[in-house]
Amino acid sequence: MNKIFPAKVLLIGEYTVIHGGDALSIPLQTYYGHWQSGKVIDQRIQRLAIELSVHSFIDSTTFLSQANQGLTFESTIPEGYGLGSSGALTAAVYDKFYTQAKTDDFSTLRNIFAVIENHFHGKSSGFDPLVSYFNKPIVKKNDHHEILHHFPGSILKKFYLINSNQPRQMDGIHWFNTQLQASGFRKQIHALSELNTELITKLGALNMEGINDLIQSISTIQFQLLMPLITEPMKKIWQQGFIKKDYFMKLCGKGAGGYYLAYINNPELVIPPDWICIA
Repeated sequence: MNKIFPAKVLLIGEYTVIHGGDALSIPLQTYYGHWQSGKVIDQRIQRLAIELSVHSFIDSTTFLSQANQGLTFESTIPEGYGLGSSGALTAAVYDKFYTQAKTDDFSTLRNIFAVIENHFHGKSSGFDPLVSYFNKPIVKKNDHHEILHHFPGSILKKFYLINSNQPRQMDGIHWFNTQLQASGFRKQIHALSELNTELITKLGALNMEGINDLIQSISTIQFQLLMPLITEPMKKIWQQGFIKKDYFMKLCGKGAGGYYLAYINNPELVIPPDWICIA
């Protein structure tokens, strides 16, 4: 099989990362994409090759030629579900059609990835493609990105994806930026950002003390602050977690549909069969 580019899960830092906060994103091997030669022209790939022709760092001539011969990006990553479908394709385009010497410099790569991913949706930070390209957990701290080499992989066994069974229904980033105009909202986002930073710091130091309490606090603030980004069925599941303390919910990416995350607090909990472990 050709090289694969996995999905990603923004484990910590939903929306606060937009406001300059720290974030932790991990690759998700359950879903992935890879280049595939076929006989039917993929018009989306063909159109992307044409759009990227304005950038000299992409070999758009070869890209378009291969697209016209049936090159496609086979992907199992659902679109609009917060798992980085466009990030995986961005990483794949760079890997296959970049015209210059490849680099491992995160700042340079992130800028290149952002330019490519901008062709899919609005303004990109280039963060998602980094995770897919390196296939490693990546942490953002103070606008600096690096691979998190020491990571308690066992904690991933406590995180599960829950499918809302509907793609994203609203522009969460636009809504969030509008809310930021209110000083009270900004203050609460700052408090949430501090919790995220503390959680990332603990995970990076392999310090598991107080992790459950931190995630419960993050879940509580997200529910209060970002409620419009939680679908009605997910609100009920979220509240059940609060009542029984068996699990705590949080957003997965932009919310407003797609997947949500559940962190298992009770090891005796019988996990519903349609919940997907991210480990």
